[in-house]
Amino acid sequence: MKISIRNIIVGLKNIWRWRKVIFKDRDCDYWYTYEILKTKLKFQADYIRKYSYHESAQDSINQILDCVDLIDKVQNDYYIEQALDGLDVYGWTDVMFDEAIKRQDAAKKLLFSTLEANMESWWS
Repeated sequence: MKISIRNIIVGLKNIWRWRKVIFKDRDCDYWYTYEILKTKLKFQADYIRKYSYHESAQDSINQILDCVDLIDKVQNDYYIEQALDGLDVYGWTDVMFDEAIKRQDAAKKLLFSTLEANMESWWS
């Protein structure tokens, strides 16, 4: 396998582009796996926006950005935080907690089902 100068340059640019994500990466938490996936999806949306001219390019970008939004919500426990913001004078209840967990799990399922259903079609 030959390594061309172009491939070396692209590789160095990728190292530079990923430097902030890789520097923050830790193996001890799922949060960082989501961060890597989110960053990759943002790069792909930018690439499609810049270079793709297929008929459904904007649909692909919108689907990718929806996934990025879902990753943000899952990473930051959005639905649990939302439930905590809505606490009344009686405080946190098991029902509120269960509902927040269900919504958080539904966001994860929607994220991965969207990826599964669409990821390969984003390039055609």
